[in-house]
Amino acid sequence: MTHFSASSVRRKAVVTAAFLCGSVTAGCYTFVPSESSLLVTGKPVALDLNDLGRLNLSSQIGGDVMQLSGTLVQQSAAAFTVKTMQVTFLNGRTADWSGEPVTIGQEYVRGVYRQSISPSKTVAALAAAVAIVGSVIAGQGLSGNGNASNGGKNQPPPPSSSRGN
Repeated sequence: MTHFSASSVRRKAVVTAAFLCGSVTAGCYTFVPSESSLLVTGKPVALDLNDLGRLNLSSQIGGDVMQLSGTLVQQSAAAFTVKTMQVTFLNGRTADWSGEPVTIGQEYVRGVYRQSISPSKTVAALAAAVAIVGSVIAGQGLSGNGNASNGGKNQPPPPSSSRGN
């Protein structure tokens, strides 16, 4: 039967927790309306386009684009330049982009959003991570060495039944 030490179980739990935290962190963010007119360069942003913006930018980003999101490259009084990672269409569908910079005039923007941690998504992600880590620990404990009666101490093998002459 396989033998798992407490440190082995702890190590697996830590590795699992680290993996989960890294992989679910991205899901813990959401875009919220920006309270400030000045955004931070290098941070994720989303811009809602107005009808004039959709019309004037259709040749550059396609028609019926409702929102453009990515990393803010530059902001001036006249325009935003965004390294575009995704566009969302009026019908709700999305299309991924590979970071092409798009400059959008301020007059084409209906709403400006910055990325923020979502408390509800974070709590849900942490609860899932705790449940999975708990399952890993419980599963390792159940499939341990099976020597519960000896307090987990290793016993020597039983003596051989054959006797020498």
